[in-house]
Amino acid sequence: MEKAIAVAKLKHLRIAPRKVRLVIGLIRGSKVEDAVVQLENSKKSAARPVLKLLNSAVANSKHNHEMKVETHERQPQGKEV
Repeated sequence: MEKAIAVAKLKHLRIAPRKVRLVIGLIRGSKVEDAVVQLENSKKSAARPVLKLLNSAVANSKHNHEMKVETHERQPQGKEV
């Protein structure tokens, strides 16, 4: 049985990809609750759109795959965040 993957993409963000990747690197591989706390306390300008994207991915996984929040781990890929 394959793992269900929820996808959320962020397009047309007017922040440099390098700056976004820096914020994503902070939360990569962490649990959702830890990632949310990290993003809420970050001073980086890219943290707000990434937090919004993370919340969207969690909502997608709840609705489309009927997953629980406790089982989520964040693994963003590239600028498609």
